[in-house]
Amino acid sequence: MKTLTLTLTLTLTLLCLGLIAHAQEITGQWITYDDATPKPASRVEASLRDGKLYVQVKELLNQPADVAKNAKCVDCKGKLKNQPIVGMHIVDGATLSDNAYQGSIVDPKNGKEYRAKLWLENGVLNVRGYLGPFFRTQVWKRQ
Repeated sequence: MKTLTLTLTLTLTLLCLGLIAHAQEITGQWITYDDATPKPASRVEASLRDGKLYVQVKELLNQPADVAKNAKCVDCKGKLKNQPIVGMHIVDGATLSDNAYQGSIVDPKNGKEYRAKLWLENGVLNVRGYLGPFFRTQVWKRQ
């Protein structure tokens, strides 16, 4: 009986440590890239709160400082309408399911919200936005 209890305890501990390590890898600073060019578009920060993933825009890149500072999401809907892009949470509470975070993502360029899936693979963050059965995947690189 002691052997079974010890085995179960060890297995659960290793499982929890694996989940914690996976969650910590996704957090931190990431560089997003413009779809039309290979240039960096923004610096975002991924963080976890209460097991949910949040991604906040920290800086707009390759734009004059005054333009980036004053950029607003004019086409966004609801509470994000006309809000500054820098500081905006583009992913707001995605949940972990099958080794990927799932929720929604806002594209501040056009204000559209998409169903989203985010997962780590080979040291990069894959971000897939869905529109019905169609999808587009971006690769974000760690800063």
